[in-house]
Amino acid sequence: MKPENRLIFYFTWFLLATMAIGAEVSLPATHVQFPVGITVSNKPILSWLDKESLDLHSSKKHILLVFGMEPEDQTPLITAQTVLWNLQYSQSSLQGASISVVLDANPDNLPVPSFPPKGKAYNQKETAAAHYLWRFIGSQGFDLVIDIRRSSSLEMFTGGKSSALNKELIEGWALKTNSLPENSFAAALVKNKPANMDTVAAIQMNYPEDSATEPARFISDLLSIRLRNSSVIQHSPARRQLRANTARTPIQTARQLAKHYGHNPSIQYIPALAQLSRLHLAKLDKAPKHHTEVVNSLQPYIQSQKETLGKKVSGVNLAGHLTLAELARKDNNPAIIKLINSAAELAHNSKTGKDSPVSGHNQMSDSVFMVCPLLAAAHTLTGNPQYLEDCLAHFQYIQKLCLRKDGIYRHSPQDDAAWGRGNGFPALGLTLTLSWLPEDSPAFKNILQALRSHIDSLLPHQDPTGMWHQVIDHPESYREMTSTCMITFAIARGIRQGWLEKEAYLPVIQKSWEAINRRLSNQGELLDVCTGTGKQKNLRNYFDRTAILGKDARGGAMALMASTEMAALLQSE
Repeated sequence: MKPENRLIFYFTWFLLATMAIGAEVSLPATHVQFPVGITVSNKPILSWLDKESLDLHSSKKHILLVFGMEPEDQTPLITAQTVLWNLQYSQSSLQGASISVVLDANPDNLPVPSFPPKGKAYNQKETAAAHYLWRFIGSQGFDLVIDIRRSSSLEMFTGGKSSALNKELIEGWALKTNSLPENSFAAALVKNKPANMDTVAAIQMNYPEDSATEPARFISDLLSIRLRNSSVIQHSPARRQLRANTARTPIQTARQLAKHYGHNPSIQYIPALAQLSRLHLAKLDKAPKHHTEVVNSLQPYIQSQKETLGKKVSGVNLAGHLTLAELARKDNNPAIIKLINSAAELAHNSKTGKDSPVSGHNQMSDSVFMVCPLLAAAHTLTGNPQYLEDCLAHFQYIQKLCLRKDGIYRHSPQDDAAWGRGNGFPALGLTLTLSWLPEDSPAFKNILQALRSHIDSLLPHQDPTGMWHQVIDHPESYREMTSTCMITFAIARGIRQGWLEKEAYLPVIQKSWEAINRRLSNQGELLDVCTGTGKQKNLRNYFDRTAILGKDARGGAMALMASTEMAALLQSE
C-alpha cells in the first residue's frame, strides 16, 4: 500500500473504530450471522458469513479469517470493529474475494487441540469446537483460511508448500516466516481433507499482544492490494470437490449410492428404505438389475424360510416390511401379501382398545414412520378397514404426545427438544402413508393436511446452506444429514404428486438437494449423520449425539431415498 493510501486508511480506521467503541456491532448487509456450532459448555461458535460464500459457483475467492484459537485470546472490541469495518470495506473496493470471519474459535479457552481433531464429533469437551470448525471449513469450501492469533511479535507462518501464495502474501513485508507443525490448524488444512472433502490453503498470522493496528494493516493489505484481480489464490481443492459433487444429477448420485447401500436383506427399517430406493431406481434408470437383486435377496422371507416377525411388535421391524409391501403392490404376489397381513395383524392385536396406539412406539415421534405407512399398505393390499383405523389412531396418539404448538415435533414427552430426525420421521411417514392411500380414502384429506402443516412449520428452520439441524429450531446445533434427506424426500414427492404447490416448494428442495449432494462422496461417505438415538432427557443430550462422518447405513438409505425422489421429480417434468 502506498504511504499516502496507508495514512488515509489508518486515519479512517481509527475514526471508525473510535466511534464504534461501546456501540453494538452490526453486520453488513452482505453478511449473515452464522453459528458454526456450540461447545459442550453451551457457548456458541459464531461467525459472520459472507452470503456469496454460500455460492460454490461464485467466481470470487472465498476467504475465512479465524480469530481466538489460542486460550484467553478474546478478540478485543476494537479488533472486532476493525474486522467488521474491513468486511464492509472489502465489499466496496474488492471485487475478487468474499470475506467471512469466525469471531472466537475457542470459546471455552481450552488448550489448542491437534488437527485434524481426534475423537467423536461434537460431544467431547476438548475437541468439540475444533470438530465444528474443521467440518465447517470443509463443507463450505473456503479457498484460503487465515488463522489470526495474538503473540509477542509479528510473524507469518506458512501452512504448507504453496510457495507462490506465500511469496505474494508476504512480499514487501519485513516479517519472520516459519513453517508450522504438521498438527497445527493451518498446516493440517493444507495436508488433510477437512470433512473428507479436500485440502484448503491456509496461513497463520501472529500479531503483538499490544497491537490493534497490525491486524488492521494486515487485513487491509490482504484484501485491497494483494488479492485484487490476482490469480495467486486459486479455488481450493475442497471447493473444486464440492463443485464436482453438486454437479451430479440426482440420478447420477443415486447410482453411486446404490453401489454401497441397499444390499442388506434384513427386515428392518434401515435396509428396507435402501431397498425401496433401489426398486425406485430400477424404474427410473431402466436398470432392472436393482429390482432383481432386491427380490432375490428377500426370497428366503418370501418363501417362509426365514421369519419376518418377532413375537412382539417392533416399529423397526414393521417398517422393515415396506419393501415387501412395494413388491406386493407391483407383483400382486399372494405370499407377500400374506406376510404384510401378518405384520399388520400383529400390530392390531397389540392395541389395548379401538383408539389406542400400536405398541412398541415408546412415545416417540419416530413411530409415525415406523407404524403408519405399513398399516396403510396393509389396508390397501388386503382391503381390511381395521388397519386404516389403526393407522389413524396411532398417528393421532403421537400427535397428542409430540406435536408442539409451533407445528414441529418434540421427540418425546420426556423433553420439548425438536430432534431433527424426530421431525424427519413424521414428514417421511406421512408422505409414505399418503402414497399408499387413494385420494378418495376418508383418511387421505386429514393426513395430507397434517403433512402440509408440518412442512410449512419446518420451512423457517432451513438454514442459509439449505440444511436442517440436529435440533430443528437450534441453528447452533449441527447440520444433520438424515433429517434434511427425509424432509427433502417429503417435499419432492409432495410436489410430484400434486400435494404441494411447485412454485412455493421447489426452491426449498433445490437448495436442500444441493446441500445434501455436496455432503455425499462417490464412495458413499456422508457428512454429519446423527447416530442412533432413543428419547433423551434434555436438549443438551440431543446436541451431544455423535455426528458420523463416513459410510453409514442409515444415512446412506436416507440419501438414496432423497436422490431417487429428486430424480423422479425431474423426470416427471
